[in-house]
Order: sequence, then C-alpha cells, then structure tokens
Amino acid sequence: MARMAPPSPSFELNHVPAGRWFVGHLWEFKQRPLDVMTQWRRQYGDLVHFQLGTRSCYLVSHPDLAEEALLHRPHD
Repeated sequence: MARMAPPSPSFELNHVPAGRWFVGHLWEFKQRPLDVMTQWRRQYGDLVHFQLGTRSCYLVSHPDLAEEALLHRPHD
C-alpha cells in the first residue's frame, strides 16, 4: 500500500494592526525585536505583514513556508 504524503499546511497572510503614524511598528520593533516578533507569531500566525516606517515587511515563521519563499519563489 502506497504511503500518502501529509497534507501541506495552508498559510494565511495576517496583518499586524496599524502602528504609529508614519513610523508604523518601528518604535516597538526597535526596542525589543525578538519579543515583538515572537508575540506577533503567536498572535497572528506563521505569515505576518507589518510596517517599519514606509517599508512593508513580512515575518515568515514556518520552515515549509520559508523553504517555499526562499527556494521556489525567490522573486515573488
């Protein structure tokens, strides 16, 4: 009997609610980046969008998602 591969996890992009005007989440991120990213991962999931100043940033926390982004879709 053939073994089936486990289902691929599905990832949903979640957004951290709006930060401060113009700087976004830069202030809290600059003060304690690891704590902030850990909190966002727990609260919003494995794929999180946030703003640092005018720059859009993404937190990728799941190894399958990181592999997909880095190896299979590096230019997306």
